[in-house]
Amino acid sequence: MMLGVKIDRFAAAMCALALAAGACSLARDLDPYEAGSSGGAPAGGGGGSNVGGASGTGGAAGADGGCGACAAPNDICNPETGKCVECLSNTHCPSSNPICVDKTRCEDCATNADCGGSTPHCDPSDYNCKQCLSSSHCSGGEPYCGKDGDCVQCTSSSHCAATHACHPSQQKCLAKCTDSAQCAPLPSTPHCNTSISMCVQCVLDSHCGSGQQCKSGQCEND
Repeated sequence: MMLGVKIDRFAAAMCALALAAGACSLARDLDPYEAGSSGGAPAGGGGGSNVGGASGTGGAAGADGGCGACAAPNDICNPETGKCVECLSNTHCPSSNPICVDKTRCEDCATNADCGGSTPHCDPSDYNCKQCLSSSHCSGGEPYCGKDGDCVQCTSSSHCAATHACHPSQQKCLAKCTDSAQCAPLPSTPHCNTSISMCVQCVLDSHCGSGQQCKSGQCEND
């Protein structure tokens, strides 16, 4: 036993001298009687679990394109924006509004190429085909572009003769009046609308035929 202890101490001393060179390995089993007194094998560096948390995958878009549940009229998911929209292409649009604008909504047109006939101009403010966007598109007896994109007779009373004024909704030059007697000789506008001092087709529904109503001085079908 004592011999083993001396050898152990000698080995420890030699180890201390060689430690700087990293060449020492102290064997505790030189004396078989000491093997059981060391309290077990030296605790090695714990074999720590090297299973780190899995890194994130970057949140790939789900099967619904990130939109969630879409409902009519915006019942199609645009995966580029993650928003529910009315259309992604013209095939998603009805014949009444056949053009898909900005992969978002169905409209009448996107460019003039989508228009034709009596309404050849696409209005970029509402994407509807119209007769005009400016008065340069109008001529003849209706030389001005009206508020609804139609060529009209006037847009202000300065476009009318001195005896006439521009009706605000009809956009026509109508004779001025103070009572219906002044309008009676005018077959198309025999009644005076005293609130605007203009001769009009009607003031009351009774001035119109069967199945018609008076709207803005004109007789229109119900």
